[in-house]
Amino acid sequence: MQRIAYIRRYCGSKSRAAAEIFPRSTVRRLNLPDSKCEEPSPAQPPGVRLNEMNIQLLSAGLHRQVFGDAAKLQKVDISKLESLRKELTRHGIPLDNPDIRPDVDFRLPQLKGVGIEEHFFNVAQEQSKPYRDLLEALVRGEVPSTPKEWSEEPGWTCYDPLRGAVSVPYPEDTALVFDVEVCVPAGAAPVMATALSPTRWYSWTSPRLISELPSGEHHRYQLDEFIPLESAPKDKQSDGKFSTPRVVVGHNVSYDRARIREQYWLKSTGLRFVDTMSLHVCVSGVTSYQRAMLKSSKELPLEDLSWSSQSSLNNLADVYSLYCDGAKLDKEKRNLFVEGTLPEIRAEFQSLMTYCAGDVAATKRVITKLFPLFLRRFPHPATLAGMLEVGNAYLPVNSNWPRYIQESDLAYEDLDIEAKHLLAQRADAACRLLHDAEFRKDLWLWDQDWSVQELKLKAAK
Repeated sequence: MQRIAYIRRYCGSKSRAAAEIFPRSTVRRLNLPDSKCEEPSPAQPPGVRLNEMNIQLLSAGLHRQVFGDAAKLQKVDISKLESLRKELTRHGIPLDNPDIRPDVDFRLPQLKGVGIEEHFFNVAQEQSKPYRDLLEALVRGEVPSTPKEWSEEPGWTCYDPLRGAVSVPYPEDTALVFDVEVCVPAGAAPVMATALSPTRWYSWTSPRLISELPSGEHHRYQLDEFIPLESAPKDKQSDGKFSTPRVVVGHNVSYDRARIREQYWLKSTGLRFVDTMSLHVCVSGVTSYQRAMLKSSKELPLEDLSWSSQSSLNNLADVYSLYCDGAKLDKEKRNLFVEGTLPEIRAEFQSLMTYCAGDVAATKRVITKLFPLFLRRFPHPATLAGMLEVGNAYLPVNSNWPRYIQESDLAYEDLDIEAKHLLAQRADAACRLLHDAEFRKDLWLWDQDWSVQELKLKAAK
């Protein structure tokens, strides 16, 4: 109403302005009645820069700092100007009377490069290059021979080609492929793990697996029960050596990361994580429809065969088969970790550790094929830097966290019961349309299969 009053004051017209709401726009544009009087436009401040659409640009000083001295304003093809103006006008953006703001000019911090684009490239390169170098060295390395016998000593064991099996406080290599196994019925703490560097294997055995220590769903875990990847027991968080760049590769690596001791330190270290599942989703992920089709037991339609050979579900076995020429990964031993007990796992220690190492070797072969594809698909270093940073996030919680989880579960159960009740009501209402062929009058249900199958009941003997 203020704008209408403003128009009337200058035009002297008492007729009402017609309001027209354009499609796909939430902006209301006012069409003025025909009049010789035009709305006065405010004077354009000196030095203000406008483009062909009369949209205000950065001040000359800021433009030089952001885009460099060599940057020039690109001219728009004249043939496209009219279509651009119509599109902007359709969304209610004023072009003939732009909203001019006073120019802002201040000194930006020194950019790392000529212009904003080169600045962000250099910053991302600086953040991600140490980890990219580690990953490329890991990709180039071969998979060493798997140890014939795994050590059952608690803690880490290094299988060095020259020294043999040696107990170590944590893996010394700066790039590892890593996998953790958990005895689900015994709790969330790890029971065994394996790691692979470009030159050697490592294995980790939990003291809980060797000796009967308390465990279970309500057991309060201590950091000593988790896996050290960077520190010995006597090391402190304040030591400067923990800033050294290190990288760990895993499939769904956040599951493994939750069981690493140093990830619960308040001060972050130089360790970063790369998830082959996330890389796969970036390079060859599937949509919801495609996921449902791949999970279906039915044969895929002809039009879906083209994409199905270029993608897969996200689990390690399918991803391994996709990138490694259809190779199969044996996951039979996995059920023992899901359903078995600690004594059962202890009895099958050697075969289960070999199974864990098999997953690590498969992940190594996947990252060897997948990482170059990822770099070709996303060459800008900011993509890798962002993935490394996101993979290092954490959520601080206090004693209210279990209560939040419990209340969330209760809320989910209530909503689930309510949804099922509403769906049952809708199903009953739809079934009643069968009588007198009422479904023929329904806009959504008339073309469904309304055939009825007669059930034959046997008489009781």
